[in-house]
Amino acid sequence: MRYHGVAVAGPCVLAVALSACGSGGNPAPVAGATSVLPLPAVAGLGKAHGPGWMSKAARNPNAHLIYVSDFAAGVVRIYPEKGSNPAPIGEITDGISGPFGLSVDRFGNLYVCNVGNFTVTEYPRGSTTYSFRYTGIGYPYSVTALPGGQIYVVDEEPQQIMVFPKGSSRPRLRIPIERPSGVTLDPEHNVYVAYNTNPHGGGPGYVNEYAPKSKAGTKLAFTLGWATGDAFDGDGNLLVADQEGPPVAIDVFRLAPRSRRSRSPKGSSIRFTSPLANSAIGCSSPIPAPTPFWCTTIPAARSSKP
Repeated sequence: MRYHGVAVAGPCVLAVALSACGSGGNPAPVAGATSVLPLPAVAGLGKAHGPGWMSKAARNPNAHLIYVSDFAAGVVRIYPEKGSNPAPIGEITDGISGPFGLSVDRFGNLYVCNVGNFTVTEYPRGSTTYSFRYTGIGYPYSVTALPGGQIYVVDEEPQQIMVFPKGSSRPRLRIPIERPSGVTLDPEHNVYVAYNTNPHGGGPGYVNEYAPKSKAGTKLAFTLGWATGDAFDGDGNLLVADQEGPPVAIDVFRLAPRSRRSRSPKGSSIRFTSPLANSAIGCSSPIPAPTPFWCTTIPAARSSKP
């Protein structure tokens, strides 16, 4: 298995995307799914049957929920945050086609990248019907939502970061970058883009830092084996999923504020030797999804510093 994304919802709950790999580290299908790196194929995606649904527990505005993209089945499943091997308490199918990256803003609105129809769909908290569909995206790989509703989308084809105002498919900014894999923002709205440099797939990987509204990035002073997603936790640490292994890892970098940056970031790693036991890091138990390519959760409890 390979981690190829990381998301943090609320102060510090970590969620990780997974794919399976065959011999030589190449992606292999999971339970009938097409391979997912460098780009999942969009032909022959599994089709969800029936309308989406939510239990009363899932509609509770105070519920702690976990969303998991099931790429092959064409559905986003909803789970309770606690419990041992919990059953789904809801499913989202409206507008979903080959779901991949997920993000939740602080109000509980869910954003889903759909590589099957090249859109990002937005769902209000407690709803299985999308309220807006962002279009004009070549290949939406992952998404990050800001509190005000602005979203940052990793577009794999063409290779760029697209910045959309809330409720508009006209991008406010495009940041060109080769082979992007993840995007996140710090509290000062500086942008951090994880990307890789091997034209045949994989690393070495890096993270570029951009000032707000800037297209000119600065490479941070660390190298990753294969960068596949990034996020900030509530303590200001930059977390980057590195799927070069074994073992795969979440690398943790402590960054000084950009305005006071004077030296290379300090780094450490959280390493996993049994990815199947960590389909949703931060969850109290594994989520039994057949193809859990992406997972995100709301809200989240604060954790201690690594």
